[in-house]
Amino acid sequence: MPGGVRFPLRMVVVRLPGGGLLLHSPIAIDDALAAALAQLGEVTAIVAPNCLHHLYLAAAKERYADAPMFGAPGLADKRGDLKFDAVLEPPAPADWGGAIELLPIAGAPKVGEVALLHRPSRSLLVTDLVFHLRAPENLRTALLLRIMGAHGRLASSRAWRWMLVRDRAAFRESLRELLRSDFDRLIPSHGEVVDADARAALGSALGSWLQE
Repeated sequence: MPGGVRFPLRMVVVRLPGGGLLLHSPIAIDDALAAALAQLGEVTAIVAPNCLHHLYLAAAKERYADAPMFGAPGLADKRGDLKFDAVLEPPAPADWGGAIELLPIAGAPKVGEVALLHRPSRSLLVTDLVFHLRAPENLRTALLLRIMGAHGRLASSRAWRWMLVRDRAAFRESLRELLRSDFDRLIPSHGEVVDADARAALGSALGSWLQE
């Protein structure tokens, strides 16, 4: 990010029931990482889970040309240079074997985030809905996180309230639907994984929205 701000970015690799690999929010994939992925299996899906996580999609698609690419709602309009095979929306593709449930976050079209619930591991994958950066890499990052209300804890950035949410009722209902899902592990794109009691932790992080 500009100004010396550094947000760690996580790509999650999901093994689908048929053995293929789903890349959630791809990062830069060099030859060493590609070799490690090849040891795990064949990449069969590339997923861009919101409209802000798209910088490495072209390179991922070039490397894995046969893997269909799924883009969050609105991303195809933003990235007209990319060819998406489908919009990331429910229901999940049949060839994902029922392992993934797609949970759209409504009311914030500029983000268009879609959470993924991995049913076998009861893990919820989110992108920018919450951050969990308990040890920022530098002072500028820490300062920005403080301004956004997300320093040192699992939290939803104030940017959602200030700039991103356009339909508060739809956004709030999406969060409630998310919290009705069966998960006990939370994997954010930015920050530490919550390995236990994740639903309660996420509910607390989103509490100000849920209480409206």
